Amino acid sequence: MAGIMLAIDGSILSTAIPRITSEFNSIDDIGWYASAYLLAQMSLQPTFGRVYIYFEAKIMFLISLFMFEVGSVICAVAPSSPVLILGRAIAGAAAAGMLTGNLAIFGQVVPLRNRPRGMAIMTGLYSIATLAGPTVGGLLTDSRLTWRFCFWINLPFGFIAAVIVIFILHRKPGKLANLPLKEKIGRLDLASASVLIASLVCLFLGLQWGGSTDPWSAPRVWGCLIGFALLCAIFIGLQAHRKESYLLPIWFQGVKGTDATLSGVYMLPFTIASTIAVLVAGFSMTASGHYVPFMWVGSLIYVAGSVLYATLKTNSNAGKYLGYQILAGAGFGAAIQVTFIGVQVVTPAIDMPTVCALEVFFRQLGGSVGISVAQSIFLNTLTSHLRSISGIDPEVVIHSGAIEGSWSNELMTSSTINLVKDALNTAITKAFLLPIGATAVAAVFSLGMERRQIQDDRVLSPGKGTGVSENEVISPDKRPAGESTSNPPLEEHTVCENETKGGKGE
Repeated sequence: MAGIMLAIDGSILSTAIPRITSEFNSIDDIGWYASAYLLAQMSLQPTFGRVYIYFEAKIMFLISLFMFEVGSVICAVAPSSPVLILGRAIAGAAAAGMLTGNLAIFGQVVPLRNRPRGMAIMTGLYSIATLAGPTVGGLLTDSRLTWRFCFWINLPFGFIAAVIVIFILHRKPGKLANLPLKEKIGRLDLASASVLIASLVCLFLGLQWGGSTDPWSAPRVWGCLIGFALLCAIFIGLQAHRKESYLLPIWFQGVKGTDATLSGVYMLPFTIASTIAVLVAGFSMTASGHYVPFMWVGSLIYVAGSVLYATLKTNSNAGKYLGYQILAGAGFGAAIQVTFIGVQVVTPAIDMPTVCALEVFFRQLGGSVGISVAQSIFLNTLTSHLRSISGIDPEVVIHSGAIEGSWSNELMTSSTINLVKDALNTAITKAFLLPIGATAVAAVFSLGMERRQIQDDRVLSPGKGTGVSENEVISPDKRPAGESTSNPPLEEHTVCENETKGGKGE
């Protein structure tokens, strides 16, 4: 239930963005509505990966759920754009804890060989909720409830999730719950999380201001970028010391002139295709034990879909803008869960919580930075093209509701409106070049993934003619039976690894 709530929350706002920017006159903040959420989420993901080692999962999950509801309420009552961004940041921080909690629970109860199928079912449900998000968001935005109800609906979902967790989930202390509280807090590495958040804020501000409100040579622009680089270096040093965009709804509403509801409906092909691909890939991986080929094929298909996105025109028909989404969605769904499975196959059990959290972290980092960069490309290109149209003021056009398809005949003639639509289309399709390059790089790097077959932990029983224990069958980090070692084997039940029989207590 919590996962469904997060999925809806992550997609429901996309079709409401044009209306929000018009109400708050905040087109410069478009990227922040997503980036604030993702920044907080992915910056705290490694921290929460440690939280579930040292503290009880049930309690931490409930605390995260409560924080998420608080953030949703702040967004729902926000009187201005900065307050809405603050609420999104709070909700994003809480979402980091909820996502890690979901992985913790999943890893405890599902055997390794069954995890691709289980992950496919979870991702399928998540995708269905994501599928409904834009449509529901559009309906709410166009109704008397307004876009604010996109956040109010999180309250009943959260209440149901809390009831399920309280009465069904069994209490289980963290793996290292017996450590002193001061040591637990020290191991959470809050300093690194703070430095990472600060560095990304510098990056997003630099990308937002550069070429839009200020030239790239402006001191505050390059100062932010230098600050980002320095803080990243500090973050890396600390670590060494220790050891879906919003552009498509804008295209539908601004270029095609649809309302928020219809733009949500038009985005269904991507989610439907990705959901089907996730299920097919998940069940296929469970049956065959092979997962790397799905990363290869999925990334290449997604590159093809992204290339087609960049060819959209103002007069593109439904066959194109719906068909392109099907192709991109199929590639996305085939590859999206492979990394989650891969890290669980090749990682030693004791490192599993941190690695799983880092996997989510880098996924959110890519989304957060990607949205900010795409916004910068979009706004800079749009402003440049609007300036070339005689008789209009780019700032007036942008803030008059153009991105949500609200055209004023008193402001522009029909021929000028067509020119503005062309400018919007050019800006959006140019921003689509970003996922082409990023996914192409990912496709190349995927060729270097270590090829292993997922072990079937149901095949062998411990001590029955195999010479190895059940833990040794499941975990690739175990030494062969009989090999001497000065250290006892570590306990196997961690937040991302299923609990096995015979493990030693901490």
